[in-house]
Amino acid sequence: MADLRMERMEGLVGMARGGDEGAFAELVRETSRIVFGAARRIVGDASLAEDIAQETYFRAWRNLPRLERPAAFGGWIRTMAVRRALDHVRSNRKLAFFPDGPPDRPSTDNPERRAVDVDRRRMVMEEVARMPAEFAETVVMVDLEGLTYEEAAATIGISLENLKVRLHRARKQLREQFAARGIVKVEDA
Repeated sequence: MADLRMERMEGLVGMARGGDEGAFAELVRETSRIVFGAARRIVGDASLAEDIAQETYFRAWRNLPRLERPAAFGGWIRTMAVRRALDHVRSNRKLAFFPDGPPDRPSTDNPERRAVDVDRRRMVMEEVARMPAEFAETVVMVDLEGLTYEEAAATIGISLENLKVRLHRARKQLREQFAARGIVKVEDA
């Protein structure tokens, strides 16, 4: 089943590379949930996530000739969306961060708890935005989007071992950044 989907993606990418806008529109339909979802989880605002998704698809259209593995379009476009959203975070530094909790988790009725959760997510994303792109995208995909290690590795286009190393280093860097801000104890970092 996955092989058929990859073959279909490869065919659509090939047609889109040839200028077929209908094929590209189908690629957009196939991947819009993952692109929007990735951007939404990072920036926290649906309208802004839609803008990032549009920019991502615009860049994807222009860069289709550079896509080395057409069958991996879904992972390529998700990575582009994550990077665009992180770029936005880096350049703006003020985010909404799901005032009602992330879409996959119900919000709490306790306003104090909700405020603490919003602040915590804001701090985490501010620190993630300061990380090198390869660490940030790994943390976002595994810890924020909930992808398995295998899914994240395939999406990014790296080996499973490489993903584990990146994730370990990224989490270590986050602990160190939080320790420097006094958010966690030094011995916890």
